[in-house]
Amino acid sequence: MQPETTKQEIFKAFYESDLVPVLRELEKERKKNLPLYVVRGIITLAIGLFIIPTVFNTFIDLVLNGGRVFGGGFSDPAGDIFSSVFTFFFTSIVLLILSVFTYIMSSKGVDLYSRYFRKKITGRKKILFTLMLGILFIVVIRIINLLPFSFNLYRVVIDFEQGGQAVFWHTFKWFVLIIGSIFLMVPLMLFINSRENKFVMKFKEGVIRKIVGFIDSSFYYAPNQSIPQSEFIESKISIGIPDSRYYGSDFISGQRGDVKFRFSQVTAKEKSKSSKSNDDTLIFQGVMFITKFNKKFTKEHFILPDIAEKALGMAGESLQKLNPNRPPLVKLESVDFEKHFAVYSQDETECRYLLSLSLMEKLVDLRNKLNKSFSLSFVNSNFYLTVSYDADIYRPPLFASQAGYDRIREMHESLALFTGIVDELNLNLKVWAE
Repeated sequence: MQPETTKQEIFKAFYESDLVPVLRELEKERKKNLPLYVVRGIITLAIGLFIIPTVFNTFIDLVLNGGRVFGGGFSDPAGDIFSSVFTFFFTSIVLLILSVFTYIMSSKGVDLYSRYFRKKITGRKKILFTLMLGILFIVVIRIINLLPFSFNLYRVVIDFEQGGQAVFWHTFKWFVLIIGSIFLMVPLMLFINSRENKFVMKFKEGVIRKIVGFIDSSFYYAPNQSIPQSEFIESKISIGIPDSRYYGSDFISGQRGDVKFRFSQVTAKEKSKSSKSNDDTLIFQGVMFITKFNKKFTKEHFILPDIAEKALGMAGESLQKLNPNRPPLVKLESVDFEKHFAVYSQDETECRYLLSLSLMEKLVDLRNKLNKSFSLSFVNSNFYLTVSYDADIYRPPLFASQAGYDRIREMHESLALFTGIVDELNLNLKVWAE
């Protein structure tokens, strides 16, 4: 086995000889398309600056002026009590929704910054930066509310109550302007997206395909293919059936020894179960890896990230046992393994046979190398592994240089890790004779 430094040196030489010429051409095309991406960003930002402050400031003003909106008008004490209680609950619910939405948005902003600039922000720092970004977001929203050209629906209602129409017509003009702009910009947005998709495909054909061939020239790579929906459902890792949208990319298949494997990026969504919502629910987004397992089994077994127990201790373990969508919980002897995973099995004896101490150690090592949680299932003689990502991990950056070595090295390391899972977990070690 080659030392790690030697592997890196070999890949660096390959990068400079085979990838740099392709990346330079891609960089020329990226710069050519950059004004289009900037225009799209400005349009998106303008729409966001119209919608988000309107919604947030409307609800914030409703909360700040709850007494005026909901209070008074009752001639008896019971009515005043009802009004106060209603105002309290309305205010609490709205504040909770705004707080959660703000935290999610700021958290995604921190994640985007971390991923785009390749800066690792974890633990307390991430929580602190998320809270700071959330506070800054609210401050900016309230400042926008003070501008003469801003508006919110609460102010429109108050203006009507006072017999005025200035705010209404101001709002109406903004709505007409935004809606008209959207209709005019749709063809432009479609054109920009088409140029972007062509650029992404050139990158994957010219760069990702070469990296896959560098790892092993016998591997098959198809940028527009993915693990079939039927196999995703058969794994039973994710709860839910992708009956709304299912798609993927970057399908890779190959063989290590006598063991064949395949994996790809996958996005699976299901239709909302709520009659009041038409939004799709995301079931899974990330990488799915599939291979035959080297031990025979007849029951189903699931290894999932241990989130509940890690967060809640003994109470979390009790919640795990009550999981209605999984077989019974199984406790195993490996302390390190139990820190990261919760195991559910239809047959505890068979489960212990499959999850040897050696395999549990290797799964913990794999988790450390991935630096991410993942899920496993043993179903119908197959070994399934899924790792969640919130973006296409083999997609080129649009606002950064294509020729940066670090980004390409990260993509190579990711592909090498997934293509090496069979060796990493010793799945090519024959345990029985065919």
